[in-house]
Amino acid sequence: MKRIKYYLETTVFNFVFAEDEPVKREVTKKLFKNWDNINAEMYISDLVITEINRAPEEIKTKLLKFIGQQNPVLLEIDEEVKELADRYISAGIIPEKYRNDAPHIAVAVVNDLDVIISWNL
Repeated sequence: MKRIKYYLETTVFNFVFAEDEPVKREVTKKLFKNWDNINAEMYISDLVITEINRAPEEIKTKLLKFIGQQNPVLLEIDEEVKELADRYISAGIIPEKYRNDAPHIAVAVVNDLDVIISWNL
């Protein structure tokens, strides 16, 4: 049976610690708690790490530790991904105001992933 390949965008990790959003936090924690029970591979991109590195130190440390415990496959935002993200914007598929989300979608497409998990895309 084929393993489903999931791309997890930055917000998924953020909501593990989001005390101001208890429902989303609990749903997100449940996802990670049950991850080993599904036939899935977890992927993130270096953009996820870049975005997390912009967080305040205390949050950044917690998030990076948590991601390390999940052991996702790390994908690169390379030129092909950047070009596809730009094409999504120029074609109006992704609105300009959501430009920062385009590389997350493009990296999943370029790497032939099956599902994108996000709280904001």
